[in-house]
Amino acid sequence: MSTHIKKVIGLVIILSCLLGGVGYAQGELTLEGLAERLGLVETRTDELAGRVATLESHLLSTTVEDTPTPVPTEKTGGRTTVTAIPDVCSNSSALPDPEPAGLVADCNILLAAKNTLDPSGVLNWHQDKLIFQWDGVEVGKGNSVRKLVLPDNELTGEIPAALGNLSKLEDLSLSENNLTGEIPAVLGKLSNLVSLDLSHNELTGEIPAELGNLSNLVLLGISENNLTGEIPATLGNLSNLRAWLALSHNNLTGEIPAELGNLSNLKSLSLSDNDLTGEIPAALGNLSNLEWLLLNGNQLTGEIPAELGNLSYLVWLDLNSNRLTGSIPATLGNLFDLEWLLLSGNQLTGEIPAELGNLSKLVWLDLISNRLTGSIPATLGNLSNLEQLLLGNQLTGEIPAELGNLSKLVWLDLSSNRLTGSIPAALGNLFNLETLWVGGNQLTGEIPAALGNLSKLKSLSLPDNDLTGEIPAALGNLSKLKSLSLPGNDLTGEIPAALGNLSKLKGLHLSDNDLTGPIPPKLGNIDTLDLYGNESLGCLPNTFPVYREDMIRNQEKGMSFCDAETPTANPTGDAKSTPMAISMSEGVDQIDWETLFRYNEEHVGKSVAFKGNVLQVIQVAELCFQGVCITNFSAIDDATEGDVALRVAVTRSSYGSWDDAVMLLYRSPST
Repeated sequence: MSTHIKKVIGLVIILSCLLGGVGYAQGELTLEGLAERLGLVETRTDELAGRVATLESHLLSTTVEDTPTPVPTEKTGGRTTVTAIPDVCSNSSALPDPEPAGLVADCNILLAAKNTLDPSGVLNWHQDKLIFQWDGVEVGKGNSVRKLVLPDNELTGEIPAALGNLSKLEDLSLSENNLTGEIPAVLGKLSNLVSLDLSHNELTGEIPAELGNLSNLVLLGISENNLTGEIPATLGNLSNLRAWLALSHNNLTGEIPAELGNLSNLKSLSLSDNDLTGEIPAALGNLSNLEWLLLNGNQLTGEIPAELGNLSYLVWLDLNSNRLTGSIPATLGNLFDLEWLLLSGNQLTGEIPAELGNLSKLVWLDLISNRLTGSIPATLGNLSNLEQLLLGNQLTGEIPAELGNLSKLVWLDLSSNRLTGSIPAALGNLFNLETLWVGGNQLTGEIPAALGNLSKLKSLSLPDNDLTGEIPAALGNLSKLKSLSLPGNDLTGEIPAALGNLSKLKGLHLSDNDLTGPIPPKLGNIDTLDLYGNESLGCLPNTFPVYREDMIRNQEKGMSFCDAETPTANPTGDAKSTPMAISMSEGVDQIDWETLFRYNEEHVGKSVAFKGNVLQVIQVAELCFQGVCITNFSAIDDATEGDVALRVAVTRSSYGSWDDAVMLLYRSPST
C-alpha cells in the first residue's frame, strides 16, 4: 500500500475520532478495508496528493475540545457527516509552488469566509491571485497566515466564525468598518493571537467570555460598537495584556469586574461612555503599570478608591460624568506623573485637597459641577505646567493670588461659585491666558487694570458679581479679545473709547450696570451687543453691524437709536460701509423695497426693474442695512400670483459665517 494511501487513511481516522464518528476507531474496519471503502487502492499518486492536502485542510480546521469546533456538517439519518470547506486553493494561482499544506488550509478558510466578511466585494481575495497580494493578509515564515489587518476597508458583513480556524494568526484587525452581528466566541481559540482590534464597527451582542482564553493577547480593542451585557470576568485572565483594554463607547452594563485588577502589565484601561454601575473596584489600584484610566460617562457610584493613589505611572485619570460621592482622596496627590485629572460632573463633596498641589506635571484639572466646598488651595499655584483650571462648585473665600504663578495657564474658570473679595491683580501675570471666566460669584472691588496685560486673552467673562468702578481703558489693549462680558455688576462711568481698538471683538455684553455717557461710535466689529439696563447711557449708533435681534432686544429694553430715520450719505460709494435707514418693522420680509431700490440706483450705481409681476435683475445689487449686506438678487420665475419672490443671499460684512446664507423674501407688487 502506498505512502499516500496510508496518509489519507490516517487523516480520515483522526477526523472520524474528532467528529465522534464510528468505524476504525472502534475496531470495525481493517486498514485495507478502510482503503477499499474509500476507493483508494488503485488511485494514482498525483490524485492522492490533492486528497491529502484537502484532508489536512479539514484537520487543521478542527481542534479537540469538549465541544468540537463547528465544521460544515449535514445530518443524514441521524448521523453527522462532514460538508468540507471547498478546496479551491490547491493547484490554483493563489499559492506558490510547491504548495505548503498549512497555507492551503488558511487560503481555503479565507475564501470560504470572504462572502460573510465582505458581501460588497471590496477585497481582492481570489484563487487566481497570489495570496501574498491579498488585501490585509500577511503570511509568516511558517507559511501560515499570521496577520489579517483590514482597518477602514468599508467592510459591511459580519465577522466569520471560520476565522477562528486560522490557528497561527497573531494579529486580527477589522477596526473602522461597518461590520454587524456578534463577535464569534470561536475567536477565543486563536491561542497565538497577540492583537485583536474590532473597534469602530456596529457589532452587537455580548463580549464572549471565551476571549479570556487568549493568553498571549497584548492588545484588545472593542470600543465604538453597540455591544451589550456585562464585561466578562474572564478578561482578567489576560495576563499578557499590556498595551490597552478598550471597551469604551458601547452599551455595556453591570459592574466593573474586580478581576481586571489582575492585569498587572496593562497600560491603558478604557471603559468610558457605557452604562456601567456599581463602585470602582479598589483592585484597580493593583494595576502598577497603568498609565491611562478612563471610566468617564458611566453611572458609577460610591467613593473614589484611595488605592488609585498607588498608580504611580498614571498619566490620565478621567472619572467625569458619573455619580461618584464622597471626597477627593488626598492620595491622588501621590500621582507625580499625572497630567490630566478630570472629576467633573459627579456629586463629590468636601474640600479640594491641598495635596493636589504636588502634581507638578499636571496639565488639566477639571473639578466643575460637583458639590465641593471650602476655599481654593493656594498650593494650586505650584502647578507650573497647568494649562486648564476648572473649579466651578460651591467654593468660598478669596481667589488666591498664587494662581498668578501659573505661567502656562490657558483657561481659568472659577465661575458659579461663592467667591468673595477682589480679583487679584496677579492674574494679569498669566500671559498665556486665553479664557478668564469668573462670573456668578460675589466678587467686589474694581476690575484690575492689570488684566489689560493679557495679550492672548480671547474671552473675558466677569458677569453677575458686585464689581464697582469704571471699565479699565487698559482692556483696549487686548488685541485678540473676541468676547467681553461684564453684565450684572455695579460698574459706573463711560464705556472706554479704547474698546474701539479691539478689531476682533464680536460680542460686547455690558447690560444691567450703571454706565453713563455717550456710546462710542466704534466698538470693534461687534455683532452681538447688550447695553440695556444702563439708564443714563446715550443712544445707540445705528452704525453697529450687530444682529437685528440684538438691536430689537436693546430697543425693547429702553435703548434708542441715534438718528434712526436719517439715511447716511455714501461719499465713497462703498456699499459695504453704508448704513441704510429703511423701515424694518417685522423682519426682512417687511423691508421698504421701493426705498431700497431707489437708494441702490442713487448711491450704488446699479439698478433693478420690474417685468410684469416678476423682478427683472439688470445688475447685481449690493446693499447694506445696519451692517447686513444684501447681495445677488435673482428672480424666481414661479412666484405666486400677487407676490414677487426674491431669492437673496445675505452676508454680514463683519461676520464671515453669514456668507452665502439664503433667504426667501416677498414683496407685494401693489407696493
